[in-house]
Amino acid sequence: MHGLNHFNDAKAFIQHIQQQVNKQIWYVVAWGSLNGFLTGLGILLILPLLSLTTIEVPNSVDSIGFRFPDNWSFGVQLTVVLGLYFLLISLSVWVNRKATLASVTLLQKYVKRLRDELFQHIFQSSLADVWMDSQSRYSSLFTVEIGRISLGVQGIVNLVTTLLVALPQILIAFYLSPGLTTYVMIGGILLFIGLYRSMKRVRQLGHSLQHLNLGLQQAVQDQLNGLKEIKSYGAEVQHVADFQRTTDQIQQNLIDYTSQQTRADSFYKVGAALLISLFLGIGLLAFHYEMASLLVILLIFSRLWPAFSSAQRHIQSVLTALPSFEVYQHTVSRLHQEETGEPSEALMFEQQLRFEKVSYRYPNHEQDALKEIDVTIQAGTMVALTGPSGAGKSTMVDLLLQFIEPDSGRIVVDGQPLTTADRAAWLSSIAYVPQHPYLFYGTIEENIRKWNPDLSDIELEQALQMADATFVYELPDGLQTRIGDFGHSLSGGERQRVVLARALAKRPRLLIMDEATRAVDEAQESKIFETLQALTGEMTIVYITHRRDIARLADQEICLTGGRIVERGEVIESV
Repeated sequence: MHGLNHFNDAKAFIQHIQQQVNKQIWYVVAWGSLNGFLTGLGILLILPLLSLTTIEVPNSVDSIGFRFPDNWSFGVQLTVVLGLYFLLISLSVWVNRKATLASVTLLQKYVKRLRDELFQHIFQSSLADVWMDSQSRYSSLFTVEIGRISLGVQGIVNLVTTLLVALPQILIAFYLSPGLTTYVMIGGILLFIGLYRSMKRVRQLGHSLQHLNLGLQQAVQDQLNGLKEIKSYGAEVQHVADFQRTTDQIQQNLIDYTSQQTRADSFYKVGAALLISLFLGIGLLAFHYEMASLLVILLIFSRLWPAFSSAQRHIQSVLTALPSFEVYQHTVSRLHQEETGEPSEALMFEQQLRFEKVSYRYPNHEQDALKEIDVTIQAGTMVALTGPSGAGKSTMVDLLLQFIEPDSGRIVVDGQPLTTADRAAWLSSIAYVPQHPYLFYGTIEENIRKWNPDLSDIELEQALQMADATFVYELPDGLQTRIGDFGHSLSGGERQRVVLARALAKRPRLLIMDEATRAVDEAQESKIFETLQALTGEMTIVYITHRRDIARLADQEICLTGGRIVERGEVIESV
């Protein structure tokens, strides 16, 4: 039963490779076949070379046309044989190079498509689907797991190449001595069957290693992200010990895998030595085979046994890769890409935006996060969303950004219902500043221009001024200052002002700020708020804040509690 599962999983793996890089597979097969053919010719050249010695050659040499004319001198015969050998080796080297390049091209193309497919599914799926897995799982897939899958693909390619090279040599051996060749092949098959249990163990180790690698990724990410908190609790020793336990398990797993691999390799080598010894003894003593035939067959199998041992390792590589491939396939199949349909005309939001009886409940929750929300937001105004934590403010923002879809009700922009087909057009007119600003490792200027590639220097300066982020010019390298991962070289307030400048540089029709000024002091927040008020004729601003004094300066204040809109503690139908 386990063997059938191995076969079915490997079959699915190979079919997926074929679907992704079908044309390239045939290049690999073609060059590998030619390489095997040339290798077989090289072995056949041994027969005419032996005919130049005192060793008696088999009658099969005559049947394949390798007898030299009687009037050729020894020197001419030797020159012809060595010349053919040189030409054959030169051609074989060139073909082998082509075969290697074809294999590497197939491997890299397949790995690229895996990464591209996974990345595309992540960014074209709903956030609810993406959030079902941790970031560390995706990081592990992009790096460790796809790396292991690539080793499995390499194992399949090498296995195919090995078989293509071995086949002509086996045919030659059968031609020279069917009986002895059959004996050796049966011995090889028995050795392979004897290692079946070892292959099952390799598959188990592959599963274990996949889980351990995920745990390692999770530990690294969690503990680096929580470094400040860990140090504040003085818990460094405990976390280092937890991390070391994970790395100890990975170390032992890799040692066990190497042990299984070398055990199979050693078993093959010892078995090969035994079979070849018996082969020579039986051939000479029992069957009285010609020495030339035995030497050629011995040469063939002395070359094939390392190939058989390599084939065993290639199969182990495939078995080790299957758990990673299964995890990859499961993740991609779960990330349902959203249907966007035909793109609609751009939604400019020139009149009003309405929430009409909008309700939403998060999965596995018993109560609605929002309940029958009716809200009208006029274009070119500022709206402040207030309320306690968990009131539904961020849920309203997520609905506006179409990160989630209403369970009931609808959102209407200028009389047109907002659908998933409108997402690209709608988001192109929106800028969003979250609670926790996202900055990547790079310069301040790169962090702003990445989202606004056509931004002029003057527009960049204006955006920094509106966001009260001119502090960047006082840094040692100004706009070229590198800010580290997540912008950790800046203070919290500085990070939020840089992200606000990035949003304002877009000149959006709708600016959404989700507590985007919580890390700045009151004076800075008031100054930013005044700047935003001056921009309300140009854009609509939805502003989440806990400060009621700031919220009352907006054109409209919407206070939420328990997923409903309230005012002075009373439930109202609309605002």
